[in-house]
Amino acid sequence: MTITKMIKKAHVLISLVFYMCFATQAFPVDLVPPKESVVIIYIDDRTGRTVTTASGFIIDRDGIIATTHTVLSKWLAASGGTLFVKSVNNALFQIDDIISVDKTHNIALFRINAQNLTAVSFSPEYRPVMNDEITVIGSPSGADILISSGTLHVDKDNVLLQVRPGLSPGNSGSPVFNKKNYVVGIVHMLFDDTGTRYGVIPVSYASRLFDKYKNKKNKMAPPIQKRESDEPLPASPETMEGLLHAQSKVRKDPNSAEALSHLAWSYIHAGMHEEAADAYEQIINMEPYNVDSYNNLGVVYGKYLGMPEKSVPLFKKALTIKPDADIYSNLGNAYLDLGMYREALEEYKRAIQARPYYARAHFGLGISFLRLNDQGAALKEYEMLKKLNPALADELSVYLSAPAVPLQPK
Repeated sequence: MTITKMIKKAHVLISLVFYMCFATQAFPVDLVPPKESVVIIYIDDRTGRTVTTASGFIIDRDGIIATTHTVLSKWLAASGGTLFVKSVNNALFQIDDIISVDKTHNIALFRINAQNLTAVSFSPEYRPVMNDEITVIGSPSGADILISSGTLHVDKDNVLLQVRPGLSPGNSGSPVFNKKNYVVGIVHMLFDDTGTRYGVIPVSYASRLFDKYKNKKNKMAPPIQKRESDEPLPASPETMEGLLHAQSKVRKDPNSAEALSHLAWSYIHAGMHEEAADAYEQIINMEPYNVDSYNNLGVVYGKYLGMPEKSVPLFKKALTIKPDADIYSNLGNAYLDLGMYREALEEYKRAIQARPYYARAHFGLGISFLRLNDQGAALKEYEMLKKLNPALADELSVYLSAPAVPLQPK
C-alpha cells in the first residue's frame, strides 16, 4: 500500500486542506481569536538541546493541552528528553501527564500543572464549507505565536491539496478558528510522493477524547479519608482487576520483564509496595542492566517504603548505566530525605544541567539551598519556578516565608 493510499484511508471521514490566502491587513479586534489559549511546544533531548517545536492549545482551564499525536510521539522517541510548553506571556510548564491519545485521527491530550488558564471554545458539530474563512494561530518557528488568515478548500475526491506558503512544521497542533472564534480543527502535516501538505483534523475527535476523560474523571470515587487504624485501605475494584490481569500475564510468561514491570506498577496502584519492590528485584535479576527497574525500585524504597538509604545505591547504579535527569533528581530527593543537603544540591544541579527547564529539580535545589541557609540562592530558584511551574513556585514560597528550619546538614 502506498503512503498516499494509507493517508486517504486514515482520513476517509473528513480531511481538509488549507488553501491559504494570507491577509496582510489587521484583523478587526472583535474577530481576533484568543492568543492566550495557544501554546508553543518545545521538545528537548537529554542534553537540553531543542530538537523540534510545535503548537498546541488549551482546551480546559486546568491545564489540558491538545496537539497532534505526532508531536507527542516525537517527545516519547527522544530518549531522556523533555516536553514543555510556553504560553503567550512566556510562562513555562513541563508536561505533567498524558491524558489520552487517538493515533487513528492523530490527536493527543496532555496536562500541565497550571490552573485558571484561558481555554478555547469548541464547535464540534461544525461542517466544513468550501472557502470558509478561518484563522490559524500557532508558532511556525518556535519563536513567536502568529496569527494567519485564510480560507478552507474542501475537495470531496482528493484529500491531498497543495497549500500556499505560510505554514511550517511548527504549526502542527495549531488550532483552526472559524469566524465566530470557535475551534473547528487542528493543523497537521500530511506526506505523499509530492511532498508535505497541511491538513485539518476535525476538532470533534479532540472533543470526544476530552469528553471521555471528563466522564472517567467524574466516575472516579472521591478520596477516601484517612482512617484512625493502621490497616491498609482496600484497593478499588478497578485496581484489583488490573492487578489480577497483570498477575495472569506473569503466570503465562514468568520470565517476561515487561509483564513483571506491569505487575510492579499494579502493585503500586494497589498500595502493595513491598510486592512491587520484589517484582522489580526479579527484573533486575533477569536483566542486570535494566535502568528503569533500578530507578523504579529506588522510588519504591524512598517514596513508598520510607527507606531512602536503600534508594541511593539503586539510583547510583542506574546512573552508571544511563545518566538521566530524572534519576539525578530522584537521587537528590533521597539525599534530601537523608539530610545530606550538599549531596542533594549537587544531584539537582546535575539534573538541571541535563534538563535546564526541569521544574522539579529546580524545586529540590531551592529546598536544598534553604536547608543550607542560602536564602538568596533559594530565591533565585523561586523566580525560575514562577516561569516554569507556578504551582511549585507557590509551594517553595511557603518554605521561603517560614522561619529558618533548625536542621544541620549531615
